[in-house]
Amino acid sequence: ASTTANVSGKDINNTGNISAANVNVNATNNLTNSGTVNGTNVNMTGSNITGSGNVSAVNNLTMNATTGNLNVTNATANNVTLNAGSTLTTGNVTAGNEAVLTGNNVSNAGNISGLNITVSAANNLTNAGNISATNNTNLNGGNISNTGNLTGTNVNLNATNNLTNAGNATASNNVTVKANNVINTATGNITGTANTVVNAGNISNDGIIGNGNVTLNATGNISNNGTVNGTDVRLNGTNIVSNGTISATNNATITGNNVSNSGNLTGNNVSAVASTTLNNTGSINATNNATLTGGNISNAGNVNGTNVNMTGTNITSTGNVTATNNLTMNATVGSLNVTNASANNVSLNAGNTLTTVNVNATNNATLTGNNISNIGNISANNIS
Repeated sequence: ASTTANVSGKDINNTGNISAANVNVNATNNLTNSGTVNGTNVNMTGSNITGSGNVSAVNNLTMNATTGNLNVTNATANNVTLNAGSTLTTGNVTAGNEAVLTGNNVSNAGNISGLNITVSAANNLTNAGNISATNNTNLNGGNISNTGNLTGTNVNLNATNNLTNAGNATASNNVTVKANNVINTATGNITGTANTVVNAGNISNDGIIGNGNVTLNATGNISNNGTVNGTDVRLNGTNIVSNGTISATNNATITGNNVSNSGNLTGNNVSAVASTTLNNTGSINATNNATLTGGNISNAGNVNGTNVNMTGTNITSTGNVTATNNLTMNATVGSLNVTNASANNVSLNAGNTLTTVNVNATNNATLTGNNISNIGNISANNIS
């Protein structure tokens, strides 16, 4: 092959082979390649670049559609740089080192692989294929939609507006997601083996978010109808509603203004804190300690632990509260209504009125309040 091949014109259509150490193809208007372009370094420029051909470089490959669309079928190099002034559409892109793809809109239905991959779209980024990096997979867009597979040692997803995942975003180390709204559908899987972090205005999960340590931070609302699981699991939001499963092998911590659980909340230690209202109609199970703290606490479900501590302004429990060791329920200034409470030691305190139905303590039962009304059975070794 010759040292340099320079091809220029208004419209360029290649159906053959262009090969040289350095290849420069420049079209002021449209560049179409349905043949083969290869070299040590390849640079292709046009207003629009299309074609079903193959482009490869030993070192660096750059394809730049300055104002229009870039359609890439097969591109291979050590470093691949693809840019579209309008829409970038990719088939198979293989980089030994870096792959950098940018466009106003980016759509991938093929396979993109490399040591590090960065895909950026000012407007919409859509992936229906596979994007896999040995190290880091980075996706940036106004809106990001994934129905395919995103993998890497670290996977970072950053959307200015909405991020919708109906596919897989998995990392052997960390997955980090940031968007105004994060929507993980029923088929969606967001998993970082070490850490999974989601920061958003609002988070909606119908699929799976988890593995390692999991943190979900929302300045607005968190809705979970799927599964959130990990070693340590933390959910922070203004309003948190879980109809699904939240499970931690170590600590599960839920913090919000309003917290509602009608699903399953489990962990070695479980803590639910709501500054205004905490409502449980599901199951809260702690191997060790279950701690519920709120302005007003309502329990129509089941709360279980070795030790259970419930503290609120007012507490109404028409469900079951059970502790192997100690159970403490404290309505600091208001009323405490207890239907079923059972533990080795039971301590019930109301700033105002304490109303009990069934209280069972193997050892000690301590009941205090401004007014106390019992309409059921209280049993214990010692009652005070």
